[in-house]
Amino acid sequence: MRCKLVEIEIREGENVFIEPLGDLHLGNLGFDEERFLRRVDFIRRTRQKRFWIGMGDYIENIRPYANGFVDRRWSTEILLGEPDWDEQIRRFVDMVRPIRRKCLGLLWGNHEWKTMTSKEFEDRFCKPLKVDFLGSRAYIILRIKHKKKILGEYAIFAIHGSYAGYRLGGAFNRLQDLARIYDADIFLMGHTHAKGFQPDIRVSVEFDENGNPVVVKRPVIYGLTGCFLDPFCLEVDGYMDRKPTPRSVRLGSITIGIDPWEGKLHGYD
Repeated sequence: MRCKLVEIEIREGENVFIEPLGDLHLGNLGFDEERFLRRVDFIRRTRQKRFWIGMGDYIENIRPYANGFVDRRWSTEILLGEPDWDEQIRRFVDMVRPIRRKCLGLLWGNHEWKTMTSKEFEDRFCKPLKVDFLGSRAYIILRIKHKKKILGEYAIFAIHGSYAGYRLGGAFNRLQDLARIYDADIFLMGHTHAKGFQPDIRVSVEFDENGNPVVVKRPVIYGLTGCFLDPFCLEVDGYMDRKPTPRSVRLGSITIGIDPWEGKLHGYD
């Protein structure tokens, strides 16, 4: 697990926005490149305090072997897109290079770690972009300031994830189960290709300056971070066709808005 502190200076009344980007599967025929590049261009052009987190599975990266075993997905139909994994890496790095300064770090997903070491991932993904490697799960602490005064500190727990259930509710349940162990304000999980968010609150008791107990309600938000891989492509017969799920896939990403002035969290998709 990795942990990173990020200090962000904002203007009066300004909010901070976090956009997780992952599950592109670049190299698959179903990768919606145009949609992804629109998000990259928006992040590049916006004047908002908008940052992004890489959630893993950036490339399709299907090779004959994974984790030392034959990868059964290795077939002509799947490899009709861009089968060269070296080219997939190069293309991804080139695509996100314009927004590298707004990147809080890159997680890696199973489509990366099944065939490469963490050092290779750092060397080929992170170092060319000069961004931090976040491993498979990470805490990112945002310390938000105005005129050098701390307005608030927000903990993001981000994980690529491994949930393989068929229901959207089950994916949220998995994320909320993790919240029983990990304490954070924002929980983000990729891998499922599901997109959505659920606001919640955490209730605790603290003590005021006079030593009296006070009930504190703290906002929490859970986010499933979406994907850019369309499972409904005509004339394509890939593993998503062979093992379809009843869970609908809405392409794109979500955004988490942080309002440190009001102490609120907002979700957008």
